[in-house]
Amino acid sequence: MACRFGSVALVAVLGVVVLLSACAKCNGNTDPATMGPLSTVMQRVAKQAQGLLLTGEADPARPDTLPALVLAGDDEAREMLADYQLRAVILRDKDGRPRPVILLCTGDGGHALIERMDCLNSVRKGQHWQARPLPPCQVTFSDPAAACAGN
Repeated sequence: MACRFGSVALVAVLGVVVLLSACAKCNGNTDPATMGPLSTVMQRVAKQAQGLLLTGEADPARPDTLPALVLAGDDEAREMLADYQLRAVILRDKDGRPRPVILLCTGDGGHALIERMDCLNSVRKGQHWQARPLPPCQVTFSDPAAACAGN
């Protein structure tokens, strides 16, 4: 009987561990070892998004299609970002050119983790995963000139 109880307890503990580790991504895994590589991938994704808009391969009137277009050609990014939500918003610079903001959110879409905007000579970033509590999954950049100032 004791052996059976021990086995049941072990299975229960393992089940809780698996559930907690699976929820780490949906609730905002804020481990620098995870977020560091994701931040690097998001930099590349932001540059690719800007390139798609500059070449006319993406429609600035349809920002909802931009994440899929960017990930279609990038297997590594698609794999790394699979457990998260990727969103895009198109801002306009002072000359009216479209400027995409790419936002990585928790898997449940509840919280922002990383925000990126290509500033043509560098990438502006928001490291939301470092905030306590995690902010909602909303773009914080509103003006390309302000976001890219100092870059």
